[in-house]
Amino acid sequence: MTKDNQIVVRKANSLIEALFDANTQQKRLIVMAAAQVRRGDEVGRTYSFSLHELKKLARIKNESFYSEMEEVIHTITSIKIDICTNPNLVGEEVRWFSYKGYDPKTKIVTFRMDKYVQEIMLDVQEAFTTYLATNALALNKGTYISLYELLKSYEYKAKNGKFYREFEINHLAKVLGVNTETYSKFYDLKRFFFEPAIKAINNCTDIKISNVEYIKTGRSYTDVIFHCEKSGQTTIAIENLSTDDVATREPTAPTKPEEQKIDLPIMDRLITAGISINTAKKWVDKFGDKRIKQNLAYSLAKQKEGKVKTNFVGYLAKAIEGNWGEGFEDVTKKTLDPQRKAELEAYKKEQEAEAKREKDIEEKARIFALFEAQSESLQDVILDAVEDKVESAVNAPLFIKAIKDERKKGKIKSLLMKTSTQFMEAMRENGLID
Repeated sequence: MTKDNQIVVRKANSLIEALFDANTQQKRLIVMAAAQVRRGDEVGRTYSFSLHELKKLARIKNESFYSEMEEVIHTITSIKIDICTNPNLVGEEVRWFSYKGYDPKTKIVTFRMDKYVQEIMLDVQEAFTTYLATNALALNKGTYISLYELLKSYEYKAKNGKFYREFEINHLAKVLGVNTETYSKFYDLKRFFFEPAIKAINNCTDIKISNVEYIKTGRSYTDVIFHCEKSGQTTIAIENLSTDDVATREPTAPTKPEEQKIDLPIMDRLITAGISINTAKKWVDKFGDKRIKQNLAYSLAKQKEGKVKTNFVGYLAKAIEGNWGEGFEDVTKKTLDPQRKAELEAYKKEQEAEAKREKDIEEKARIFALFEAQSESLQDVILDAVEDKVESAVNAPLFIKAIKDERKKGKIKSLLMKTSTQFMEAMRENGLID
C-alpha cells in the first residue's frame, strides 16, 4: 500500500458494538469521520475531509459517486446510535453527528460529532480498535464493514497471528442490521450473506477468515464462530509500529498522562497522541527516538498541569523543534518504573487468565461433543440428572423453570453451559469423563 492510503481509524469498541441503522455510504462517511478524531481534540471541534480522498480509499471508479454522496451527506445528522455499555440497561440513544456541511465545488465535508459520541472516542480509558481506513472503505456493503470491525476488535487476542470470535447469530444479525426474516432458511443466510461477506473481507482487508463454524442448538443454527488470522495482503504498513498493540487496546487502570503506555514503540506513541503516520515518520527520522520521547513526556506533563492552552499536537511540534523537554524523561523515569512493573505483572496475569479461559472453553466443547455422541436415551438420563442437581443445589424457581424450558425448546447447549458444574458431575457419574 502507498503512504497516501495510510489513514488510520481509531474507533471505540463500544461504538463498534453499538446498534445503528445506516446504509453503505453512510457507514463509509462514519469511518472517514472517525479517522479525523485525535486524542487531545476539544469536544465540539469541527472536522473536515475530502470526498476525493474517500473515493480513492474506497477504490470507487463510478463518477456518479459524488452526486450520490451529496444526497447521503444530508442524512447523516439523522443517524441514531444505541450505545449500551451495561448489558443490564437499555442503551443510550444519540445521533452520530450534531452538524454537517458540504461544499459541492471543493467536495469538502465538514461535521461535528455528537458530544457524547466524541467524548467516548476521546476517552483514554475506552477500549478501542485501530485499522487503516481503506480496509473498511473498500468493502462494498455496510454490513461487511460492520462485520470487519467486530472481528478486528478481537485481533488483539491473536496468538501466533490467529484469533477467533463467536457470535449468537440473532444478535450478530441485529448489530449488523441484517433482516433474517428475508432468508427463509439458514442455508440462504449462509449463502447470500455469510459467504459473500467472508469473501469480501478476505479480498479487501488485513484479516483473513480461514474457517467458519456454524453451531446447532437442537435443530436450529444458533451460533457462528469466525476463525481469523492476520493477513499479509493489506497489512498496516506503518514502519516500526507494533501491530499487536495497535489492533485493539483494552481499558487500563487510570494513569497519569506521563505514565501511559511507556513501553510502546515511539511511532505508536506519536500516533496515539494524535500525530499522522507520515508526520510521525518524518519526526522520528529527523529528531530520533530519544528527543521525541523526552519532549512527548514533557508535553504530556505540561498538559496535565493545564499549561497547554493551544492544540496539543501543535504544542508538541513546537516542543520537539525547540527541544523544550531536554532531560525531562530522565527526571520522570524513576517514578515510571514502579508503574511499568505493575503493568507488566497485570499483563502477565491477564494473559494467564485468558489462557485458562480458552482452555476451559476447549474442554467444555470437548465434553459437550462427547455428550452429543451418546445415544438419545443416555442423553436424557444425563439431562434428568442435571435438572435434579440444579433443583437440589439452588432455591431459584425462575432459573429452574428457565432450564426446563430450554430443554423443551431443544436449546441443550445453552442449558448445559448455564449448568456446567452439574453437567460435569452427571457426565462423571455416567463414566464418560474422569
